[in-house]
Order: sequence, then structure tokens, then C-alpha cells
Amino acid sequence: MFRKNPWIIFIFSYLLVILIGGVLLFLPFSHHGKISFIDALFTSTSAVSDTGLTVLDTGKDFTRAGQIIILSLVQIGGLGIMTFVVATTIFLRRRLGIGMKEILGEEYGGGLGNSKEILIAVILWTFSLEFIGFLILLLSLKGENIDSKIFFSLFHSISAFCNAGFSTFSNNLEGFRNNYLFLLCIAFLIFCGGIGFTNGIQIFKKLIKKERRLTLNAKLVLAVSAILILIGTIIIFTGEIGKWEGSIFSLFVNSLFHAITPRTAGFNSLKIQEMHRVSSFFIWILMIIGASSGSCGGGIKTNTIGAIFSYIKGRMSGF
Repeated sequence: MFRKNPWIIFIFSYLLVILIGGVLLFLPFSHHGKISFIDALFTSTSAVSDTGLTVLDTGKDFTRAGQIIILSLVQIGGLGIMTFVVATTIFLRRRLGIGMKEILGEEYGGGLGNSKEILIAVILWTFSLEFIGFLILLLSLKGENIDSKIFFSLFHSISAFCNAGFSTFSNNLEGFRNNYLFLLCIAFLIFCGGIGFTNGIQIFKKLIKKERRLTLNAKLVLAVSAILILIGTIIIFTGEIGKWEGSIFSLFVNSLFHAITPRTAGFNSLKIQEMHRVSSFFIWILMIIGASSGSCGGGIKTNTIGAIFSYIKGRMSGF
């Protein structure tokens, strides 16, 4: 059954990791006080799916061990269970079947013949950016009164790149609205994790090798993402400027941050319930659109939006 339909491996891998994560989070060493197994399972599901919804306070209700488990689940979900399945297969020197190659190719935008290259590139891309993000976040916390800055930086770097939105603070990132380096780093990680692994790698190679051309998909993702970020920043900036008490630059950074994070990380540096209705409405639109195919994010995807508008434009032009 597994050999004939490898998608079953994909589904059962996710379910198994979610169940194991739920059991581990339910154990006494993972949390303070008492929590229900349903809450533990919900947290595990949210972490593996990189949804970021919580029914418990990640910073207060879970011990450091529990937070590490959540972070591990987020990382596993971000990379994709199939990455680990294929990694194990390669490690055991087994030949990848056509079905496994199709899953990996569809998940990360590669062809059938380069599964190993895709796997290596995805892992290097992910861990490299998360490590760079970790260092920048650690640097940005120099003047902050935070315990365990190393773990805090690592936790939020992984959570941001995987578009998970988990934070160890009860009010998310509201306390960092004036820490511009911190917010911009988080936004950059969200963007890199949300454009898709293969698109990100293509862009990186384009910067290194000027002659390398981007694929149509990469160009489409970049164009749609740039338009959404630009429009989102302008709308949120305009909506919040009337009651903003800080500097214009501070509002700009926070507007830019909130134009990126809804697709689909879910971090917030401003109180969502106090934002202007226009800002909230556009954030809702960004949540629906989400990230790009082959990425850590969800939504209907920027690729889909780009394709729809391209089709409409073509029909209106008579082609």
C-alpha cells in the first residue's frame, strides 16, 4: 500500500509527528500546572502545520523543555515531513522511487531527477538563513531586558522563517515596536520562508551569478509579493497615522512589518484589535492570499493570484 501510494507516507508522517508532539507536550516536564491532552494536541498540530494558533501561553504555560519541543515541531513542519523522510531514505542509500520523487518535486518545485539536490539545497537554505537571523536578532536584543536572549533569538528566528508565528511573549511582539532591527529581521525571515525554497535559492544564485535567469514562477512570486508589500504598507500606514504617537519612521517600519507578517506568520507588533478597520480589512485579505507555493506559508498562494490576474489581463487584451 505504501509503495503504491507514497502520499499515504506523507499523511501518516504528519499525523505521527503531531501525535508524538502532543504526547510529549502533555508530559509533566513540558508544562507548568495542568493542561488537557486536547490542548497539548492542538498546540502540536498548530506547530507542525505552522499555523501559530494557540490556546495556551507559550511563554508562561510551557517549560523550557516544552518550548524546545514546540520549536522542534515548528522546524519539522517548516521543512516538511517529506524532507525528513527522503533524508532518511538517502541516508540508508535506498533508491528513490518515482512516487517519492514526485512528492518532493511538487513540494519544492523541482524535477523528478534531482531529489537529492533539492533536499540538500532546502536544508542549507533553511538553516543558513535561520542562523543568520539568529545572530541578527541576538544583536538587536543588546539593550533589551530579556532572560535567555540566545534561546529567545533562536526561537523567534526559526518561528519567523517557518512562518509559524509562535512567540514566547504573551503579547507577541508588541514590546518590540520600536526595535527596528528586530522587526526588520523578523520580516526578512518571514519573506524568505514565504517565497518558496526554490524561488529563494534561485534569487540567491541570481545575486551571485548575474547571468543566471529567474524562472517565470520566481518572477511572478517576486512581483506579486512586492506589490502586496507595497500596497499593504501604504494602506496600514495611512490607516494608523491618525492615532500614532511615535515617529513617522517607527510607523513606517511597523506598517511594513504588518504588511509582511499576515502572509502567514501572524506575528504582531501593534494591537490588532485597536487598528483601523481599513488596516484590519487589508490584513484579512493578506491572510487569505498567504505565501507562495513550496514555502512554509499557507493561503491560496501568490502564484495563484498572479496567474488569475495574468489571465484576466490576457482576456481583456484579447489574447
